[in-house]
Formats: sequence, C-alpha cells, structure tokens
Amino acid sequence: MHSRYVISTLKDCSNGAQSSSNPVAKALSAASSVTVARALLFALLLAAALPASAQTLKTLYSFMGNQNGNKDGWYPNGGLVLDPRGNLYGTTEFGGAKNKGVVFEVTPSGTETLLHFFSITQNGQIPLAGLVRDKKGNLYGTTQSGGLHNRGTVFEVTPSGTETILHSFAKNKKDGYYPDARLVFDAQGNLYGTTPVGGMTNSNCPQDCGTVFELTPSGTETLLYKFKGGSDGAIPYTPVTFDKQGNLYGTTTGGGAANCGTIFALTPSGTETVLYTFACGADGAYPGGGLLFDRRGNLYGTAGAALLIRTAHRAAASSLS
Repeated sequence: MHSRYVISTLKDCSNGAQSSSNPVAKALSAASSVTVARALLFALLLAAALPASAQTLKTLYSFMGNQNGNKDGWYPNGGLVLDPRGNLYGTTEFGGAKNKGVVFEVTPSGTETLLHFFSITQNGQIPLAGLVRDKKGNLYGTTQSGGLHNRGTVFEVTPSGTETILHSFAKNKKDGYYPDARLVFDAQGNLYGTTPVGGMTNSNCPQDCGTVFELTPSGTETLLYKFKGGSDGAIPYTPVTFDKQGNLYGTTTGGGAANCGTIFALTPSGTETVLYTFACGADGAYPGGGLLFDRRGNLYGTAGAALLIRTAHRAAASSLS
C-alpha cells in the first residue's frame, strides 16, 4: 500500500491531537508559507528533542483511499477516540463509496472496518472533526457540509454503522454552519460544539462570526452564544471544554482588541466573559487548538503565527454535492 495517511503509535512520546484551524482576514496572505515553515520547525525541534534510539514507531494502518478500486477513507484530519477494548474510532475527510468521507474502526492489531461512509448530501459529507463516544458505544460527530441545507450536520453512528442525523445546520443567518470541531458531552448527554461561521449578520466577519451551540439527545438545538466579531471574539474553530461547574471554555481565531483571537468562558445560560485577548506579539495569535485544564483550574492551549483557511475544503465539498 502506498499512502501518506496513517494511524501510528509512538512509545515514550505524547502525541498531541491534530487541530483543524482557520484564520481571520489579516492572516490570509501569509498563512500558507508560515504554516509550512511552522510544520518544518516543529519537525526539527522534535527530532532534536527526542533521541531516535529511544522511540519505536508502529504503523497500525495505512489508508488506501480510492486507489485501484478501493473504497477506503483518506485525509484523516480529526483525532481518535478509544473504546474500553482498545479499538480506535475516527473519521476521514474523503474516501468511501461516494468520496464524501467515512467513519472507521481500527483494532489494536491494525484491522480496519468502515462503519459508515457518507453517500448522499442530505446525510452529511466531509467530516473534518474527530468523534465522541457514549457509554453504549454510539459515536457522534459533525460534517462540515451536507445535510438538508448543505451547511453541515451533527450525526450519530451506532456500533453497527447506522447513521442518524441529529441536526442539519440551517442556511439562514440565525443558525451556525460549517462545523469544524469535535463535540463534547455534558452529564445529561447533551452535545456542545462550535461553528466558525453563521449566527448573525455582522459586517465584522465575511460569513458572520460563528456560534457555540447545544444539542439535546433528541436533536433540539440552542445557540448559546453568537459572536459579534469585536472584543468578544470571532470565528471559533476549536472545541469547547467544560469545568466542574458546567461553564464552557474555548478560543476564537479572530476578534479581540487586536483581532488576533481570544480565550473565552461561557456560562450554561450563555453569558460570555473574555479571559484573554491575544496581541499578535510574543503571546501568539490565532489560537487553533482546544483547551485543557490542570488540577488547579489553569487553562493550557496553543497559538500559531498564522493559520490556513478551509476554502479548499468547502470548494471540494461543493464539487461533491
């Protein structure tokens, strides 16, 4: 098999989850070159920091895509989720019978099963984010396009591969759309996520400024917050994180005082507080990853110098619909 896209394990080394990121307008011209340079720099730093003799890499599975009549997935951009038996679950952006993306399982020994492939536009297409798993083994995720309005979906896939569309994001300005980040559960089984665009008409953002949404197990959506594109932030591409009190924390790639992104907190009732505004200096800019808490309640995240947008993905999604 010949493929650049693999699932691997690396002993004695922690692998961070890949984040899908997008910029605000001021980063667009430099995004591609800076992102490539950052990737090369990271590779060099990693090579210098880790003795080669101390590491063992094992490739569990190589994706074949649609080569030679295969119907495998390709472009696995989202992170993985484990079940209690050590099986891995994830999504690929493309591939499958209709080249609209797949949900896959890989066993600890490296055997892949395609649980679901996205086939018709109404059932979603182009899943960019990773999955979350409930106690019954059902998997939940988002597609960046497709659905009733071709603006993306929230879906459920059972362990046997049956898909249910829980929500189709609307074409109007009141809903968010083009979801790009992993979902999270609360204790009651409600799902929470972000959309980088939609929410409200606003001249600060070309396609509005994005939302944070809640979705009940039955599929009822509530927009907890609509970003305005000013000091409150704009364009949230990353997942949200809960604290013990049920407040949500996340980042935006735009907005804030310098339009370089923010870190925000959101109460269960939808009241937002901006915890930090990036200044496009030594503190970084355009945060592109999710946040983590330590035991003392401190938040940790990353901020890049420039980010790529999803224009190519949306163009590909439109061409496949």
